Amino acid sequence: MTLITRPKFRYIANTLSAIFQSMIKQIFSFLRTYRLLSWTTIGLVIGIVLWLFHLHTLANWNISAFALIAVVSSLVSMWQMIRAGRYGIDVAALITVVASIVLHQYWASIVVAVGLTSRPWLESIVTRSARKYPSELLKRLPHRAHVIRKSKLAEISVGDIVVSDKLLIHPGEIVPVDALIMEGGGTFDESALSGSSQPQIKAIGDSILGGSVNIDGEITAKVTRLAVDSQYQQIVRIIRSAIDSPVPLARSFDWYSAFFMIGTYIIATATWLISGQPLRFLEVFIVATPLSFLLTPTTIYIIGLSRAFRDGIIAKTNTTFAQLAKVKGIVFDKTDTLINGMPAVDTIMPCGSYNQRDVLTYAGSLMQRSNYFLAQAVNAAVATKKLKLLRVKHIAEVAGLGIEAHISNKDVLVGRLDLIQERGVSIPKQIKPSRINQAAVFVAINGNLVGYITFQEIVRTDAKPMLEELSKLGITRSLIMTDDSQTATLKVAKQLGISDIKAEILPGDELLAIESFEARPLAYIGNALNDATILTAADIGIALDARGNVVAGEAADLIIMQNDLSYVVRAITSAKRTLRIVKQSVVIGATICLAAMLVFASGRFSPLTGAIIRSAIEIIITFSVLRTYRYKTNP
Repeated sequence: MTLITRPKFRYIANTLSAIFQSMIKQIFSFLRTYRLLSWTTIGLVIGIVLWLFHLHTLANWNISAFALIAVVSSLVSMWQMIRAGRYGIDVAALITVVASIVLHQYWASIVVAVGLTSRPWLESIVTRSARKYPSELLKRLPHRAHVIRKSKLAEISVGDIVVSDKLLIHPGEIVPVDALIMEGGGTFDESALSGSSQPQIKAIGDSILGGSVNIDGEITAKVTRLAVDSQYQQIVRIIRSAIDSPVPLARSFDWYSAFFMIGTYIIATATWLISGQPLRFLEVFIVATPLSFLLTPTTIYIIGLSRAFRDGIIAKTNTTFAQLAKVKGIVFDKTDTLINGMPAVDTIMPCGSYNQRDVLTYAGSLMQRSNYFLAQAVNAAVATKKLKLLRVKHIAEVAGLGIEAHISNKDVLVGRLDLIQERGVSIPKQIKPSRINQAAVFVAINGNLVGYITFQEIVRTDAKPMLEELSKLGITRSLIMTDDSQTATLKVAKQLGISDIKAEILPGDELLAIESFEARPLAYIGNALNDATILTAADIGIALDARGNVVAGEAADLIIMQNDLSYVVRAITSAKRTLRIVKQSVVIGATICLAAMLVFASGRFSPLTGAIIRSAIEIIITFSVLRTYRYKTNP
């Protein structure tokens, strides 16, 4: 037999002591937080002990006293809530407790009192994970960071980091603040910020976000924001504010609760009058719980918001989330949401003795290092056709219009029609620039037009599936709004199956278009940086791709961190499911209560049985609410 040595015994004793102390702290914390529930439960336990010792009269007096304490305390809370504008409080439970005592149904009174005082605890259990989420996010952040100052590496508190500090971030470390990579590169996990499990590859010059995880590669980065101003901290502040915001349906359900209880009074009173027995009133009334009206809306919306947050979908208020479930129409900004950022080469039209390869070669030679907005599309076409570029001299950009240079002693000009006309370029009669309804660049050599290249917009691959899913959700009215040409907008609309467009729209007309749109509520999906006014004007403004700039999404009601249109569907699906669970939970609770009242109207069951059934109904409602946790917006 192996003996336990003194050190091992001391270790076991210390461990058990620590566990015991932790349990005692948790018990006292519970007693302090839920004093009324604690006292009522203690009263129930004392009553049971007295009853077991056959002190029945004393037991009845004991549980009656504790039940009345619960009633008085609840009345004080009820008065405070009424003064705050909340109605439909669970008056039924208070009346039930008092009626039970008057009719000598003492055990029924204490059971109902325990159920009444357990409401705050029950709600905290249901919403604990959601309410702790912001704190969990903050706990992820490191408290210390490696900083290079005056060529020396030092470890300092994250709060002491200043803008322009140089950070050294090792593989596996969490980025402490927003920064810009100066040396090295690697893969970063931004799932805590964006909800996407897809790692992001970062290199020199790329931004990295505080809260993201450096999976591999040691990097040096320059701090761009203080810890308190980082996107991670901004997200936490928005989430906290959203969770604490009022639930729009709560007031309505308070009134539903009041009407429900009026119906209960009528049924219970009718049973009493018909039978002539006051106890029958209590037997019916005791099983009627308005918990489904009082607990359901607030808790489910808090949980629904939390689920969306974890997927990088940030609704700023409960009202936004509730309204999102009712959206009937959506307006899209074409450039920022439905097409890729850069167009692609569509057609190449040569003139005279020049062919398509010549036109593309000259254009590509001038645009290979250009910042001109169509240069990327030209360079991509050159790479696809594997063309050999020409040697360029004296290259110069004409701001916003094009590029000019010398190639083999030839003056070459590439750019917009405005530039070609300004330089007096000769245009062949068969070329009709006014008939070109696409973005185009013109190529001229020695003052003569040799051809032009047109470009087409590439519809995002996730746009069509998004519209199909929105249609399944009952959102069939869509509008494309843009300042681009009518022809280009019609092409995009045709590919996506959208019939309503507002093209060539002026800045002042955008708000008029939003106001005149018939399908309401209306959501507008745009860019957080460019569409602030329209995002504010819409019923729900949705800012897409806000990763890296949450502040720019201040005008939006809902922020989607990813540049992924499927997240629009996820957001609306989550909101609709949340609202559906609210309605289902209310119907389930009310139906069970009604059925129980009809059964107990027969007089075959005691009030104590009714009190236990009441508690069972409340447990069923709670489990119905918890279904929201099991739902994930990710497919």
